[in-house]
Amino acid sequence: MACEDITERKRAEYLTTQVFECSPDGIAIVGPDYRYRRANQVYERKSGIPPEKLVGMHMAESLGRQRFERDAKPNLERCFAGQEAGYSAWIDTADGRGYAVVTFSPLRPDSERVDAALVISRDLTEHMLAAEALREAHAELAHVTRVTMLGEISASIAHEINQPLAAVVMNGNACRRWLAADPPNLDEAREAVQRVVDDGTRAGEVVRRIRSLLQRQVPERSALDVNDIIRDTLALTRSELARHDVSVRAELADNLPSVVGDRVGLEQVLVNLILNGMDAMKGVAESSRALTVRSRVDGHAGVTIEVQDSGVGLAPEQIGRIFEPFVSTKPDGLGMGLAISRSIVEAHGGRLWATPNDGVGVTMRFTLPAEDGGGQ
Repeated sequence: MACEDITERKRAEYLTTQVFECSPDGIAIVGPDYRYRRANQVYERKSGIPPEKLVGMHMAESLGRQRFERDAKPNLERCFAGQEAGYSAWIDTADGRGYAVVTFSPLRPDSERVDAALVISRDLTEHMLAAEALREAHAELAHVTRVTMLGEISASIAHEINQPLAAVVMNGNACRRWLAADPPNLDEAREAVQRVVDDGTRAGEVVRRIRSLLQRQVPERSALDVNDIIRDTLALTRSELARHDVSVRAELADNLPSVVGDRVGLEQVLVNLILNGMDAMKGVAESSRALTVRSRVDGHAGVTIEVQDSGVGLAPEQIGRIFEPFVSTKPDGLGMGLAISRSIVEAHGGRLWATPNDGVGVTMRFTLPAEDGGGQ
């Protein structure tokens, strides 16, 4: 029986050594005095110190005092108190800069005390670089989609800018006439000048809104009024909708809660849904082309936005696929608009989906959490 116990113990020790030495992760055992008791070859590669030299060395000597105090020591203290701990960060190693996930697990010789900490460092540099490249590619694609959409509504853009500029000219001429009167009518001239200022401000705001949609910029989160976003987006697309003989109705609920999000991204979603609704009605009679945009409080203390068209509708098999990348119902469509729109909404903690209307057409809906209800 004693021989069998020794054999089992030897087998267990062998397997433990194999796991310790063959693991792709850096593994070390650290005592309560913050000194290494054991380390594997991977740990050597990351620290640049051979395992035999690491043994007995204080962690602050291998990691550097600042990193030890900031990252390792607080987690080791939790570990020696009996808790699992860990952190992840970009760090400088002997191999160069990399991203590591480090865990600290208590090692107990019995149930009463923690004798040491098992420190495992996993290199996720390639994963993080790939994720970053994917985010950059997604941002670039979203930017291209915005530019494409703005090209499609160029008539609306020209109209939105020309309207206040024409008013500036008209009110400027009116001001000249009032000043040229005998005697000059200063009150009317002042009112005309104020209208010039208001129209100039409006033109500048239109330009600012267009520039923000065109720019490749880091999303900025802030408290937003959904109804304001809807009004601005309808103003931007008004002329394009009129050019396609689409009547528009806005049904905006009062006292909506604010949402937290990126205004440019949410405007991009709305522009996309409005233009898709407009395209869906090209095949119906002009008198039947109606688009309704609604806002309301949903049942989960958030906000729901709806874009309802009276177009040709979608087949049941299309409803489930229209949000997939490169799937489009338009012959010349890229098939990325709805996929990007869904990702933007989901990044805000919401949901985007399509529902066939009881009559004709489709309603696109998306939800956003309220500012005090978990907005991200």
